[in-house]
Amino acid sequence: MTIFATLGVLPALRLLAFRENSARNSNLATAPSARASFFRQGKFNREPEAIQVERATFDHVFAQARRASGADVREGWSVTKTISDDDA
Repeated sequence: MTIFATLGVLPALRLLAFRENSARNSNLATAPSARASFFRQGKFNREPEAIQVERATFDHVFAQARRASGADVREGWSVTKTISDDDA
């Protein structure tokens, strides 16, 4: 949540997201899909909540924010080759 606030996208994500105060554990060694309410208690992180956003929505919010900050955002492109050297 802190990084989203720093990047300036938290308000948009909050509008489009489902808030979570717990997490679902799908580890079959314990209880299948057991719910653990640990965000509010500060366990495993420093945030009191989490948000759940569909991936396409999440990507769109970030693309729009980067465009607004002046980045050249390209969609629908395919990477066919990469170049790597010591300087980049």
